[in-house]
Amino acid sequence: MNREYWANLILGVFLAVLAMYAVAKMGSVLTPKGLFVGEPEISQEAARFLNDVRLTQFSIVRENRKVTADFYVRNNAAADVKNLEILCEFYDENGSYLKREKWILYHTFPAGTEEKFTSVTERFVNVRGPVECLITDLQPVGDPGFDPHQQAGAGHGNAYGDDAGHNMPSGSSH
Repeated sequence: MNREYWANLILGVFLAVLAMYAVAKMGSVLTPKGLFVGEPEISQEAARFLNDVRLTQFSIVRENRKVTADFYVRNNAAADVKNLEILCEFYDENGSYLKREKWILYHTFPAGTEEKFTSVTERFVNVRGPVECLITDLQPVGDPGFDPHQQAGAGHGNAYGDDAGHNMPSGSSH
C-alpha cells in the first residue's frame, strides 16, 4: 500500500460523504409546491409593520394577456409606508400549487388610511383557482437621510474660499 492508494481511498470516502450530504439536502429542496419553492419570506422591515399594515382585500382579473390586480391596503401604523411588495400564490381548481407572482406597489400609503392600488400588467396567471396574497416587503417613509442645505460648508465654494463670487465685494476678481 503506497501513497497513491491512501490518497485514492481518502478521496473516495470524501466523495461518498459529499454525495450522501447532497442526497439528504435534495429532500429539503423538493417541497409540496415544487423544487426550491419554500415558504414566502417576510423582510425584517415588513415584519415590524405586519400587524399595522394589512392587505384587506384583493382581486386579480385576466383578460387575454392583460392582468388587472386591485389591492386594498389598510395602514394603521403611525408612519406612512411605500413600495409594498405583494406576493401572490396561484392554485388550480383542485387546490394544487401552480406558481407565484410578485407585484410591487410603487405608492405611498399614508398612516391611518385605506387605499386601493390598481396594477395592469401583461403576464399569464391562472385565476380559475384560489389565489393567496400577502405583503412580503415594504419601506417606511422617513427622512431621506440627506439634506443638502444642512451639510457642513453648504454652498459651492472654490479654492479661494469664497462662494463662487456670491459674497465678494463688487469689482473683485479671482
